[in-house]
Amino acid sequence: MPFQWDDQHVRRPGIFIKDYLSQHGQASIAEMHQAYTRRIKEENLRRKQLRKATISSATYHSFYAYFRALLALELVERIGDRDEGVAITAADQMGFAERVDGKWRVVQGARERLWRLTGHGHAEVAAWRDPWRHLSMPAVPAPPPIVSEAEVTPAELFDKWADRKKNILHLEMDIDKLDPDAYNIGGIKDIMSTYRAIEPGEYASTEEYQEGRDEVWEEIMVELEALGVAD
Repeated sequence: MPFQWDDQHVRRPGIFIKDYLSQHGQASIAEMHQAYTRRIKEENLRRKQLRKATISSATYHSFYAYFRALLALELVERIGDRDEGVAITAADQMGFAERVDGKWRVVQGARERLWRLTGHGHAEVAAWRDPWRHLSMPAVPAPPPIVSEAEVTPAELFDKWADRKKNILHLEMDIDKLDPDAYNIGGIKDIMSTYRAIEPGEYASTEEYQEGRDEVWEEIMVELEALGVAD
């Protein structure tokens, strides 16, 4: 199926790269850039006939940098080389181009590194449109591990929470798993109630408010550790 240009795609090389690799199976970066440039010229010719604004084609250097982002997202993978008998002399180790007089030029006869879509690349949609945004997105933190209710002890809870991000709701859920007949949890429950009652309006600044919360959280950890030692 031929590549379909529209206002969303013309400035997004990733959409073109995915379509090109889907159709051809494998290609080098320089080959894809040349095909992309030809398509831009064809599109601009059509736009001129319609008296519409033309668009700029990505330079090889920009196209190369864009491809590196796709590689980092594991949307593409290397599958080998074309013309294995020729030594790599190009500055570009991912395609077959070198920088001459400040410009990127295709090196005829140099070995080409060939690339294809990964399984993830076939299925992914959004990352092709804006790989830079996806590279900068923070990873989703894993939820705190669930402590077995049958084996939970204060020592296990202290090991779990000593260096963990503060979350009074989850901590209270874990404390409630302790056997009240085996552990005196009244003291730590009182401190947690104090933590919950802290209000920003009671402090002169945000920094002082955070310091107050931190101090009470430390008291909770000290009490939890003491329960473990008593155990």
